[in-house]
Amino acid sequence: EPAADSLILKIYPHNDSDFTLLEDDGISYGYTDGKYSEIKFQCLASGKKIDFVINPVQGFYEGMPVSRQYKLEFFIDQKPKKILLNNKKIDDWEFIKSGKLVIRHFHTDLLEKQLITIL
Repeated sequence: EPAADSLILKIYPHNDSDFTLLEDDGISYGYTDGKYSEIKFQCLASGKKIDFVINPVQGFYEGMPVSRQYKLEFFIDQKPKKILLNNKKIDDWEFIKSGKLVIRHFHTDLLEKQLITIL
């Protein structure tokens, strides 16, 4: 079982889409008083380019992680030529012939926006 501060996202890019992850402490009813966090993810797919945005966390709850280990699984047809994280080339990815691209990314600060570009 993955650690509480790790997250696996399975992404099927097609045009533009987004989703929001809501989290709380998992044990109390604090969320009813606004003690929870939200992270909005956006996938912007156009032609052979995919931009995946991890927006800054909004909100707070006791015990909230300050960093997170992401494993991003993109289901795409072709192996990318390159992948950028915040406009810098990264090499920590793997394309599996079945059409799955796996990117491992350690996000050091949940308050900062992250942009993954697949070309």
